[in-house]
Amino acid sequence: MPGVQFQMPLVPAVVCTAFGIELCLKAIISFEGGKATGHELLKLFIKLSAESKAVLAAALSLTEHDLRQKIGSVSSTFVDWRYIYLRKIVRKH
Repeated sequence: MPGVQFQMPLVPAVVCTAFGIELCLKAIISFEGGKATGHELLKLFIKLSAESKAVLAAALSLTEHDLRQKIGSVSSTFVDWRYIYLRKIVRKH
């Protein structure tokens, strides 16, 4: 259709992906006997056992250091993105 723009639902995809990673990390922590709260992925990653960190890094073909950096760069994604549309509305008014 002329003049109609397609917008990919980027925000829901980002939020759901970040939340999914959070739940996976929390599940591993729980399985290892730990407790996990919050949404910061790096804090959750740090709580993993050395073995779990190594397994995750190997599965992603990364060094543990590189994986930690990548997780750190998106650590607060869930919190930052889940209400991004509200931030835009507030700024307009």
